[in-house]
Amino acid sequence: MRFIHLVLLLLLSVLAGCEEWKITPVSLEGTPLVGNWYGEQQETTGDRTIHDRLFVQVRESGEVDYHFLGCERGGGSTKTEKRLNLQQMPIKRLTTVKMVLQRYPLTPSFELTLGAWPDQVEGAWVVDGIALLPVEGAVLPEPDSWQCEDS
Repeated sequence: MRFIHLVLLLLLSVLAGCEEWKITPVSLEGTPLVGNWYGEQQETTGDRTIHDRLFVQVRESGEVDYHFLGCERGGGSTKTEKRLNLQQMPIKRLTTVKMVLQRYPLTPSFELTLGAWPDQVEGAWVVDGIALLPVEGAVLPEPDSWQCEDS
């Protein structure tokens, strides 16, 4: 029993120090990336249809919310769903072609492929191959309610 308490105490002290290890995000002050961005695309090839949705919220402090839903239907009733939701992920590194999100060292990182920035292509921002446009207020998407439609 004493051993369990010692292990729990050690675990608690390690977890308490985790905040010190948290990645300091890259500041996005003055960049055109700050804001709410949404886009979707649909592609049909033969009997296969792919429908992707992406909502990205970028804060000036360098934290990102990333919500993706990919739906694929083909060959009768075959359906595949891919979903990724990241909340308040710090930007570890940012270039004109890549954004790396990571919360702590030695934890998984997520690399977003960036295409055109909003100040380059009429206000659109291309992330992971999907053109995103700015959205605000009542038109903000609700990613938690996204579903792949049955058709």
